[in-house]
Amino acid sequence: MKSKTFYIVILSIIFFLLMYDINYISAQNIGINSTGATPDPSAMLDVSSTTGGVLVPRMTSTQRNAIASPATGLIVFDTNTASFYYYDGSAWVNLGSTGPAGATGPTGPTGAASTVAGPTGPTGATGTAGVAGADGATGPAGVAGATGPAGVAGATGPAGVAGATGPTGTAGPTGATGPAPSGTGIVTVSGGVLGTPGALTGDVTTSGAGLATTIAVPVLTNIVTYTSGSGTYTPSSGTKAILVKLVGGGGAGGSAQYMTCAGLYHTGSGGGGGGYCEGLITSPAASYSYAVGAGGAAVTGTCSSVSTLLTGGTGGTTTFGSFTATGGAGGMNDISGYGLAGGAGGTASGGSINARGSNGFYAVASSAMEAGEGGGTVFGDGGSAARGFGGNLAGTAGIAPGTGGGGACAYSTATWFAGGAGAAGIIIIYEFK
Repeated sequence: MKSKTFYIVILSIIFFLLMYDINYISAQNIGINSTGATPDPSAMLDVSSTTGGVLVPRMTSTQRNAIASPATGLIVFDTNTASFYYYDGSAWVNLGSTGPAGATGPTGPTGAASTVAGPTGPTGATGTAGVAGADGATGPAGVAGATGPAGVAGATGPAGVAGATGPTGTAGPTGATGPAPSGTGIVTVSGGVLGTPGALTGDVTTSGAGLATTIAVPVLTNIVTYTSGSGTYTPSSGTKAILVKLVGGGGAGGSAQYMTCAGLYHTGSGGGGGGYCEGLITSPAASYSYAVGAGGAAVTGTCSSVSTLLTGGTGGTTTFGSFTATGGAGGMNDISGYGLAGGAGGTASGGSINARGSNGFYAVASSAMEAGEGGGTVFGDGGSAARGFGGNLAGTAGIAPGTGGGGACAYSTATWFAGGAGAAGIIIIYEFK
């Protein structure tokens, strides 16, 4: 780009040609000066002076624009804009205006850094955002900030799938045995009952200083039942205690015959229930002998024996080791027509609980025609009795183990009716480990 100084120099040369004497003219160039110096061979016109300058024509903008057919390169000074103009062949151009930017020159060497900071200039307008550069390397982590307040707990998510069970770890060494407990206290077992083998239900609580809080409670593991016959009982392997319950056989009910033979209505009394024995053996022997008492057999008579007191069969005795439960006595036929007591209940011995069986019930013939019911045991009631005017019925056999049979009733048929047979006894053994 041509500078303003360049054009000023050109104007100065032209005016020197007009205002100074031509001191030196040669065939190649012209020199204008007051010293007679030879013009520079590279210049067609060489004007030199130390006291004056070149003065170009001065005019207004209107006068400048009125010049007819200005020559390309014609220079004037515009008094309205106070600036030089030249004609570029198509329009007037202000010498003071900025021309097109030239090519960028090479970067000069970096100057020495100043030690004095210059004043901060005014903030320039924000330029358009440039293209984002590549991310720089991550800087070192800053100091952790203070922990913020806890947020509201979120809803519980669904349970995840259970993971596989890990391998069993190696068992640790057995610790040293602690000191034996000492002191006094109370152990209470509440609600304990014998139920299904494999469990003893109930609560175990302890109180008192020095009393161990862990107490071994026997567990019911097996139940053995005998309902007939005899033999030898052997506890199951590992059995530490047995609870034995046994009952003797029930007595048979009394028989009955109509008045054709006896001249009276007949009824029979009930047979007695067998005795009941129960005991706990905490250190069982290797084996025990046992026998189950049979129920008493029913008895009938004939007309020739109508005046004879006939007693129903007595129940058999049940035994287990040293435990004994005798059978109930049989009921009898009423030969007087005014009633007769039932058979006596059996007895028991050897156990921690020894209970007598219930007696058979009383028989009434003349007024109500009611035979006696069989005596009961801890396992249930005895056989029911035949009863009522117009009835001709045999007695009912004992139902629950060891119960007596019911008495018979004869009102209008010349036939003997037998009382009910007594029920056989039973042995129940509960094994604990």
